[in-house]
Amino acid sequence: MSACIDAIVKYLKDLTDTLILAKAPSQRPVVGEFKQLTELILNVSKANYVLEAHTGAGKTTFGLTLYHKARLGEIQGYDVIVIRTSYVKNAIGGGIDELLKVIFNHNSDQYRRSNEYIYSTTSLGLECESLYECANKYYSSRGKNGKDLIVVLDELELAYGWDTTTDTLIKWFSETRKFYDTTGAIPIKLVILLPKVIRVRDLAQNLQRANPMAYVFTEFRELKIDEEVLIDYINKLANYTSSVFRGFLSLKEFKRLLKILTPLQSGRWIFPFLRRAMAKSICNAVGNQLKGGIEETLRALAAPEASLPDVRAEEVLDKLTIGVAEGMPFKADSRAYAIEVWLKGFTELCKKTLETQEIPQPRRIGFQDFILPNLRTNTLIWLSLRKTINESTILGVVGKIVKDLNLLGTVPELKVVLLYPTFSLVPLLQDVIIGSGSKGATKSRSTKGTAQLKLILRYRALSIEECLAIVSEGGVISLDKSIADIIINELADDIKALQVR
Repeated sequence: MSACIDAIVKYLKDLTDTLILAKAPSQRPVVGEFKQLTELILNVSKANYVLEAHTGAGKTTFGLTLYHKARLGEIQGYDVIVIRTSYVKNAIGGGIDELLKVIFNHNSDQYRRSNEYIYSTTSLGLECESLYECANKYYSSRGKNGKDLIVVLDELELAYGWDTTTDTLIKWFSETRKFYDTTGAIPIKLVILLPKVIRVRDLAQNLQRANPMAYVFTEFRELKIDEEVLIDYINKLANYTSSVFRGFLSLKEFKRLLKILTPLQSGRWIFPFLRRAMAKSICNAVGNQLKGGIEETLRALAAPEASLPDVRAEEVLDKLTIGVAEGMPFKADSRAYAIEVWLKGFTELCKKTLETQEIPQPRRIGFQDFILPNLRTNTLIWLSLRKTINESTILGVVGKIVKDLNLLGTVPELKVVLLYPTFSLVPLLQDVIIGSGSKGATKSRSTKGTAQLKLILRYRALSIEECLAIVSEGGVISLDKSIADIIINELADDIKALQVR
């Protein structure tokens, strides 16, 4: 990147990443807001909110944004306390109940030792041993015109482990429900930020079994960067820095870039690409010369006669990532390269599914279909990247595998787990018969006229994120590696379940 682009990228990064971490920054942090989730927490009469998101998808930013909005008086009727729990745990040690002292007693030694990692718009001095007692004392001390309290706990599972986190949250959620049942009031709302992993589903199920009333008093939601969040980020840049940024929202290719970026899941990936695209446009507009500095350059570009050149997605992202995001899975510098990436990614997925590194090379039929026969369970794992799949496609592709492996007449039925992108058109047939005497007869001369093979079909649609995870496993860095691994592991678990269903 040029010095001009580097400077603007740093400028934009500091407006968000540096300012959001400051307790009283000199100017408002520029953040795209998750407005629906914020409204949910503020307006729904529930005390408990579990928000899950992939690594880097904005959990910490969401919590700190609530703090800054409350600090600036934009959240009426609430104070906000955000605890960066893993840092606090390192500072205070002890068990998870020590957090109650950190949250509610700001005169405590635990609070003083960890104050650096606590963002609070209020000062409390409550001594209490349980969340129920803390809620009761807070409710009694704040007065009728006092504010309710939103407590945001970030990285709880990193600090205390999943088992302790699950047990404690079930206890706390039960206590907020008990307090509501006793008083009809919700003085404290708990917002728990957790990674998007299967353990969150386990938490929900365990809570439902342990206390059904606390379960219905709890919202489980996904926090996900979408196009609305990105547009809000651009508008915030325009509102709090320079109106020139709003001009990006009228550029055709830039708007296309926003749609492409949202499936990347992680803000640690999305925003660097987005900032680079804006920086390239600004620097192209000024001939890569920041005369008078960045702010003066932006003022000049905000003049009515100034214009921003558009930036194509291909200037900041690789073609295959763009293709997958836009439903064109073989868009790359060459089809051979795209096939190689998909085949490698599918192979890695199959290794996770079969829980072994030693698997036969999956078979490729044409350039759109990849199949791994698992003859131990009489199953075919089939990834198809076709736009349209019909009964004829199934008979043709699976029929070739059946012929090559001489399965007709040797096994009565074959289970087929068909993976396909959500942009594909697929009829959900329950089963199909392959045989020389059937409508879908194979063309093999060695097939006996009476031989038949029943295909039991199981389907799994792949989201764009899951397709990007497979591509990432294939060598194209489309997702954060930690996110790709989680998605692939969960997809492998789904395939295992389909094989035995």
